Amino acid sequence: LALQQIFADLNHDNLIQNEDYALFPSITACEAYSMARSKKALGMFSEEKNPLETIKGISSEQLELIMTKYQAAMQGKGVSKSTFYRYNKAIKESQAATGNPLEGLVSKNHLKGNRKPGLNPEVYKIMDRLVREEYLSKRHPSRKAVYSLLCHECFLHGLIPPSKKTFYKSINVTKTEELKSRFGNKAAYKVGEYQHLKTNTPRHGNYPFERVHIDHTELDIEIVSSVNGTSLGRPWLTIAFDAFSRKVLGHYLTLECPSYRSCMAIVRSIVQKTGYLPQTIVSDRGKEFESIYYNALLASLKICKILRPPAKARFGSVLERFFGTTTQKILFNLSGNTEIRKNPRSQSKESDPSKLAAWSFKDLNQLLEKYFYDVYPNEPHAGLLDTPQAVFNKSMEQIDFLQLRKQSYDNKFVIRTLPTTKKGNAKIIAGMGLKIHGLYYWNDSFKRPDVESTQVEIKYDPWDISIAYALVNGEWHLCQTLDSTLLLGLTEWEMKHMLPEIKERRRLLNKAGISKSMAELLHEATKKDKDLIEERKETQKESSKTEEPKKLTSNASFFDQVIQNSSEDLTQKFKSDGSNYE
Repeated sequence: LALQQIFADLNHDNLIQNEDYALFPSITACEAYSMARSKKALGMFSEEKNPLETIKGISSEQLELIMTKYQAAMQGKGVSKSTFYRYNKAIKESQAATGNPLEGLVSKNHLKGNRKPGLNPEVYKIMDRLVREEYLSKRHPSRKAVYSLLCHECFLHGLIPPSKKTFYKSINVTKTEELKSRFGNKAAYKVGEYQHLKTNTPRHGNYPFERVHIDHTELDIEIVSSVNGTSLGRPWLTIAFDAFSRKVLGHYLTLECPSYRSCMAIVRSIVQKTGYLPQTIVSDRGKEFESIYYNALLASLKICKILRPPAKARFGSVLERFFGTTTQKILFNLSGNTEIRKNPRSQSKESDPSKLAAWSFKDLNQLLEKYFYDVYPNEPHAGLLDTPQAVFNKSMEQIDFLQLRKQSYDNKFVIRTLPTTKKGNAKIIAGMGLKIHGLYYWNDSFKRPDVESTQVEIKYDPWDISIAYALVNGEWHLCQTLDSTLLLGLTEWEMKHMLPEIKERRRLLNKAGISKSMAELLHEATKKDKDLIEERKETQKESSKTEEPKKLTSNASFFDQVIQNSSEDLTQKFKSDGSNYE
């Protein structure tokens, strides 16, 4: 109506008052309506009741036609005498029957014609049965296939089948019911109704940290190793998202599938980034959110956990939308993104993401961290009409801090968020310490005789495999691995993937054997060794032929005797040779 002219009866209505008024799309209908309400027609209408209010389901065109007929009946212009008498007769009969003369002028063209069904009643029964049993089944056949079955059954019973158009119209079910019956609840969920809340019910809480969504996603990008450049696959991202301010409270990037370690790590990240604990955590029904360690951590921190209904993604729409925003704005603009894999037929060897990958785990984590905490919070949000950081800061200034719970990021809290092994404890081996995942950990408290060979509760740090914790005499002690310099800063996942690589390198080194330079050196040493042995044998033979040296006198010094023996030997040798030895 606002796009064109509208007309109102200003002779009888005061538009300043806050009441309901009749509006018309044409001046003709408005004048007829005004005439009907004039003093000339007061005997037909009640001043307290609008005559148009009793006519339901009429369009603006029908309303204009009714008022045009009424104006012709009052003035007698523009119509024939028979039509004039017919209009007045219809007005009087309607006035007597319903009290509203305008109802007699409503067109009844839609009631003309034969309205009785033309098909045999048995055909309708067959159609209803086939729609219910065949079309709305989990086999989800096409409408054309079901129509073929209908024609076949009609011919078997000697009935005339309906037209294809008639059969299609008989499938009188809603889109939601059709998808639910043919494809299941998940398919029908996308066309289902939204649950509308009351205006005083907040969808996403009243203040920050009241409702925090946590979920995982496998990023659409492949990363490489920073050591040797080999492809490591697609990493997993866990996000903690504040529903009220749309601000990222924490994130955790890993290369392993979601587990209870990811859930405990994201709680640790929230406290590390903000210094506060969430009041309620909303998550889906994944197995990792049902872990004993994760639930025990939330219970110890007094955090309420809410599970979303299964297969109802709209309950986490704020976080699901953020995952899509991150993928579109960041990941799809980096080398190694997997967008092309959505259409595998268009992928070639040159466009394989695993070959184009260039981002390492550390570089990608730094990029995402800058986007989550520096860029995204300061961009305007359509749902907030402001930036998430501005909404967060404004709410934190107005909120009662008694509703928030601070949590210091100390060693005690870190130990709370650490996982344990499947067994939960380990034995202290004398002189070696604890054995966790094939590595030995040591602490000086293990030297005590009452502690050796005892079972103690343990926890390890999956983000730094070089350290672990042991509960000795009711106190947690920090333990370090014997290879702390080699494993310092390595995560559990990195250690598991590095050990096979180290073993493979050792195997290749052992298989390679001795190098060429080493072989040449050993060959020269062996030849020299044989020459030295032959030379020693010759020397021993010559020394056995010579006379034995004279015995040392008791009163001569050692040095004088050596000189005497040497000069006698030289004299005897020169005499035998016949040379001049003066």
